[in-house]
Amino acid sequence: MNVSIKSDVIKWHIKKHIKKMMLNKVRPTIQINKDKENTSYQLYHSSYRSVDWNKPENHSENLYQDIVSCETEYPDKFINLIGYSSYNGNEYIADFYLIKNPHKQINFMYYLNYTLEYF
Repeated sequence: MNVSIKSDVIKWHIKKHIKKMMLNKVRPTIQINKDKENTSYQLYHSSYRSVDWNKPENHSENLYQDIVSCETEYPDKFINLIGYSSYNGNEYIADFYLIKNPHKQINFMYYLNYTLEYF
């Protein structure tokens, strides 16, 4: 079933989604956008992937807490969902950005197809 998600509820879905991913032991990785030209717009970028959590090199920070920190640190910005990818038949959020939102207004809509039972 395809579902339309308004941008003003994306934050909630991302938090819920990340909690679900962590319960399923699918660990996200964090990448900070270092491109100077885009830094002012695309301040925070993350991609998800499945990793072997037993390997020390795969240890990463808790992304859920990281997003909460970002929302606190950058109150004039919001998380913008970009797309999703498929892993083992399940659909996962693939990319999101923390972008400028100076007036705290969300004035656009994005759509994401996902399985209702996954959330």
